[in-house]
Amino acid sequence: MHNFYEALLDFEMAIDKDDEPGSNLYLARGRSFACLSMLNEAIKDYSIAINLDEKNVDAYLNRGKCTYLINNN
Repeated sequence: MHNFYEALLDFEMAIDKDDEPGSNLYLARGRSFACLSMLNEAIKDYSIAINLDEKNVDAYLNRGKCTYLINNN
């Protein structure tokens, strides 16, 4: 629905309330950051998602895209 700022608030609340937030919450919040061109924040969330689940292929892919976009190869 392209309400990325509202989505960020919702993800933040979900992460804060969850005792052990999963990889997918950080992946989703990272996507919201990326859609808002907040690439450094997105990369941080994708890295957290990878640390929580090393098999999260989407987190690797999206982190790579963001890194490429900020020319941090």
